[in-house]
Amino acid sequence: MINVKPPMGQQGYLIYAPDIDKYVFRVYTNESEKGFIDYDLSAEAIKVEIIDNRVTLRNNQITWSDKALGLE
Repeated sequence: MINVKPPMGQQGYLIYAPDIDKYVFRVYTNESEKGFIDYDLSAEAIKVEIIDNRVTLRNNQITWSDKALGLE
């Protein structure tokens, strides 16, 4: 059976998975023995809202903020 549910409001993490050499959307959950479910990014464009205050946009990169690095 295919498990289909709407993603609106779903929180997770965009992470790089080096074992498969691509990015996935990881959702931490008790529904999996591993404690998380990785979703392949198959859509061409997905709207993203960054809510982590530990990162900053700098020189066309999303990187750790000076405060997160202890430089502030």
